[in-house]
Amino acid sequence: MPPQKPHRFYFFLKVTLILILLPNFAWSFSSISRDFNELVSLADTIIIGTVSKQQSNWTDPVAQNFIHTAITLENIETLKGEIDSETYELIIAGGTIPPFTLKIPGAPSFSINKRYILFIKNNHKSLFPLVGVHDGIFVIETATNGETNIKNIEGALVTAINQNKVLTQTATNKSLANAHSISLNAFRQEIMLRLNASGEIYEE
Repeated sequence: MPPQKPHRFYFFLKVTLILILLPNFAWSFSSISRDFNELVSLADTIIIGTVSKQQSNWTDPVAQNFIHTAITLENIETLKGEIDSETYELIIAGGTIPPFTLKIPGAPSFSINKRYILFIKNNHKSLFPLVGVHDGIFVIETATNGETNIKNIEGALVTAINQNKVLTQTATNKSLANAHSISLNAFRQEIMLRLNASGEIYEE
């Protein structure tokens, strides 16, 4: 039997180290819940964009430490921060490069062609660079009646922003059983009001 090639040994060693480190990744994603004011103030970038591509790579082409996924968003609307191109690349830990898959427990996922509102902090530096992780992602969907709905990452309809709390329609909240989604314009205005108050207004 021919000797095993060295690079295959390092692949298996790499996967073993990833499995050992997974509990630490899970702990990193047990983030502090953030209210709406904190989402706006702590984010260094706030954008609305549509996912057009997801590409997994090794973090370091030389050392090949672990897998990350580059999520490309297009049709960008920037509400806070500065973006110099027509697209934005969000880097998150995890992904698949056959035959290896790295899943980060508790990390939300993205879907191609879906439009998102993202409250981003420390992109290219954090495992999952969103304020409050799940708190910093909202999905924009078009309902069958043509209306625009805004949902949190768990799929609950966002009905209002009240006293810095994001109110959602849930099965247990009877008072919101027939509620409608907050409009995208109203959601955007809630962000701009807070940027106005802090002096951080994005200028086109």
